[in-house]
Amino acid sequence: MGRVLGARGAVSTRPILFEETGIKGMARRPGKGRIMRTTKRRIVRWGVALAFCVVLGAAASADLVSIPTGTDFTITMQNDNYVPHDDCEGGLTPGGTDLMAITYLAPSNDWSSDILGALWGQYGSYESGGETIWWNYETAGDNLGGTLTIDWYKAFDNEIGSICLHGAEIVAYYDLGADDPDGLDWIQVYVESGGAVHTPGYTVDGTGDDNPAYYAPGWGPWFPGGYTPGTHDMTWSDRPQDPHPEADPWAGSVEFYLFLADYGDVYDSGGASMRDITIYDGFRWGYVGECIVPEPSTILLLALGGFGLLIRRRMF
Repeated sequence: MGRVLGARGAVSTRPILFEETGIKGMARRPGKGRIMRTTKRRIVRWGVALAFCVVLGAAASADLVSIPTGTDFTITMQNDNYVPHDDCEGGLTPGGTDLMAITYLAPSNDWSSDILGALWGQYGSYESGGETIWWNYETAGDNLGGTLTIDWYKAFDNEIGSICLHGAEIVAYYDLGADDPDGLDWIQVYVESGGAVHTPGYTVDGTGDDNPAYYAPGWGPWFPGGYTPGTHDMTWSDRPQDPHPEADPWAGSVEFYLFLADYGDVYDSGGASMRDITIYDGFRWGYVGECIVPEPSTILLLALGGFGLLIRRRMF
């Protein structure tokens, strides 16, 4: 089974297992893949996430936690709506889901070539008025000056019948800086590892039209049940999840690269119609999930323990 989430994109071939509110459901993923990360790499990532949790715990008295950027682009996170871990709710394979730490994503970064390659490969052109318009992707030479607020970031690990679901919920806002471009939109790219791999390589999040923007025309953010949206210049949300049979062991992760991008006007370049998309600031996020089948000896010990308790209850 593949991932199902709220976003803009392709029609799912699997059932939507959560409530959709004003947003198109989509099954990840259409793209290319990546080799499974090693256990050591997952441990390092969990360590980073744990360190991030410690920082947040130290600032528990504050409602907002600042994510370092070193620029005029500001990232804050609502501490009250941050849940970095959720245990498996039971079943045959104990485990859980952990959030990846939020980190700043500069316009030009270690993943720029992969991100731009995914955009070029999956969204090269579109048709408008009988002519072909070619997208031209580039990274910005300066930073945005507004404030990005991550208002909701929670891990979840649920069981529905015989299916276990690992995933995350996230809601973010952006308030424009005084000198920010007027044509900003959201673009997200992701990469999967382990049991989460459905499409190899870096993949642009969303299909179904010829624009790489996260939301297709007419579609908007999803919100958690009982959540009251704030009033901001721009709003974005996501709820990806990986289902697998509860009886099977599973381990995987998905890392997301969300950024703001400026859409320019169409222009002529040597007889070809071009339109620039300039990549600006953003952030990385994601989740790591694992379910483990207990060793036979562990199952035997649990059974013996339960049997011993039953005998003790009868004796006394």
